Amino acid sequence: MLKIIKQIKMKWIYILSMVVLASLLMAMVYYVPQAEKNYTEIRKAELIKTGNGWVLQFNMLNDEERKKGYTVVITSDGREVDRHDLVVHGGCKYKYSFIPRKDAGGVSFSVYNRADSKLIASDTYLFN
Repeated sequence: MLKIIKQIKMKWIYILSMVVLASLLMAMVYYVPQAEKNYTEIRKAELIKTGNGWVLQFNMLNDEERKKGYTVVITSDGREVDRHDLVVHGGCKYKYSFIPRKDAGGVSFSVYNRADSKLIASDTYLFN
């Protein structure tokens, strides 16, 4: 009889330990921090020579499901010359164009996430 009670007790300890183990594994899956992913891409950033001067142009792609706000800052010859706050809907693309002054020596752009002011992309172009 004592042997049967020990077997039942061991069975319940085993079942309880399996439940605890399963709970810990599930907690690891749900609560382990995920690597931060940047779902915004800047594509085809280029400085295009036209008959009248230059055009800075790039595409912003928001691969998230929700809309996101961005701030685009344009500087030329060390001074901020343009700033735009814009929203790109989830899964959509936004084409940004800027025409710098003809006498400028170059142009730079920086794209920031409006929610946390984190820099997403930047580049500088010098005119020939």
